[in-house]
Amino acid sequence: VTETPLRFIYCHCRSCQKASGSLHAANIAFPLDSLKWTQGEELIEHFVETKENPGFPRSFCRTCGSPVPKLSRNRKIWVVASGLLDSDPGIRPQASIYWAEHAPWFVSADKIDKNEVSLV
Repeated sequence: VTETPLRFIYCHCRSCQKASGSLHAANIAFPLDSLKWTQGEELIEHFVETKENPGFPRSFCRTCGSPVPKLSRNRKIWVVASGLLDSDPGIRPQASIYWAEHAPWFVSADKIDKNEVSLV
């Protein structure tokens, strides 16, 4: 990614919850001409939802299953999951969208204990 991010959002829609496997997606929008693949583009698989949210795109590596940047529905911006970036994008989350669909078990990070705990 070679350009400055346009926007950083948390999306709470059901499609982003399912695609991310979490309570929301943390997506950063980049200009269309800002992303260049350096290798592995031929390994990218694309899936477009046809039932619950027709047109919702997902892109992932068919070798490891990791999500990869995807074009937005209107194909005018790149949507990059923030966890894919190796360095600070220089932008912070600006909005939570589709809040009406947020998970009922959502708890703000500032209200959660910060001690490291194992799931097992």
